[in-house]
Amino acid sequence: SKGFLMSVGGFHPAFKAPQELNVPNLKRLTLTILSGNPNLVLTAYFAVTSNTVQFGAKIDFRFKAGSFSVVGYLQFDVLFQFSPFKFICNISAGLEVKMGSSTLFSIKLDFELSGPTPWNAKGTASFSILFFTFKVRLNVTWGDALEVIEPGIAVLPKLLDAMNLDANWATELPTNRFNLVTIAEIQAQAGQVVLQSFGALKVSQVIMPLNIEMNKFGNSPLADIKFANVSAFRLQSAGMTLDEVKESFAPSVYKAMSDDDKLKSPSYTLEKGGVKVSDTNELFVDYGFNRDVVYDVKISDFDPFPDPPPFEVDPAIFRLMIKGGAISQCPLSIETKQKNFVLNNAAVNIVEEQFVIIDNATLAQHGTNVFAGGSQAQANDALQSILLSKPELKGKISIASAYQVM
Repeated sequence: SKGFLMSVGGFHPAFKAPQELNVPNLKRLTLTILSGNPNLVLTAYFAVTSNTVQFGAKIDFRFKAGSFSVVGYLQFDVLFQFSPFKFICNISAGLEVKMGSSTLFSIKLDFELSGPTPWNAKGTASFSILFFTFKVRLNVTWGDALEVIEPGIAVLPKLLDAMNLDANWATELPTNRFNLVTIAEIQAQAGQVVLQSFGALKVSQVIMPLNIEMNKFGNSPLADIKFANVSAFRLQSAGMTLDEVKESFAPSVYKAMSDDDKLKSPSYTLEKGGVKVSDTNELFVDYGFNRDVVYDVKISDFDPFPDPPPFEVDPAIFRLMIKGGAISQCPLSIETKQKNFVLNNAAVNIVEEQFVIIDNATLAQHGTNVFAGGSQAQANDALQSILLSKPELKGKISIASAYQVM
């Protein structure tokens, strides 16, 4: 799973790391300023994610004299969100005077400031003495509740720039092919790609997913296109067969989602990001051929006698001879010999989870001729398209994982 998290000492209490990243519970950075009696300990953390900066600290104090003790703390937690910009700051403090386990009197403060559109300050202050508690509450809002509307973004120029970027063009060996020849390093000029005669050429980008309808870009509306795809690829004048190249995209970046949908949706899904010329992938050559081995014998180039006739080598003797030959010692030959081709041909191919549209009443797949299956984003596009043409199906069809449909 793809994600970006950097932390020293943990995260803001209100921040929940994506479950698929398996982030462990991190212990706060701890500094013991005074040990023993009195005791003074400072804990702190700092974290950065793809859209937030978080930091905070807490200081704990304890002093004991006979059966009396004084316990106090001061804590703050701050979280900044970049887009759309907002922040929240929590401050809390408390002081207690105790006799044994009983509290004689205490004072506590919890305060929160958030903003900036609008600003809001709320908190509670309390004072307790023996069995009596007095509380004061504060909740004040000021400033205009402005809705931040980002300017529209033209996505097509960004997509074309990404497609024209040399780093997004690459070559790779097709399936079941070996790099039999080591080519001297060739420095490709700008706009050029070095491709072996049997190599596969691909171009891919991570600006926007292809073959999926977008309704936003980041936190901004779209100023030009909302759908793009690569339908053809030409080398000189020849059209080529294309395969999809999958890349990781965050659904919430290009799809408007409610907070509930964001919690249900995975952080990243594999969607089409480019294409690969698949023609050379179809080539397959057996790793070995059976043939008769016949040797010609020459005694001397200037011998007046005719050469002896060719003779066949006994296969058992031949197998003993080739063990010390250059081909048998070749790393490629050793690798090929060690492979279990029977298991390789029967290997399991793990693919991304597929989603389909089902009838809620029968739980059978709905309209295979309309949408046969695809990613969750593609299934959502298909569902919206069906409901647009047939509004009476609203509530009667939904999206489900393909493995749940028999």
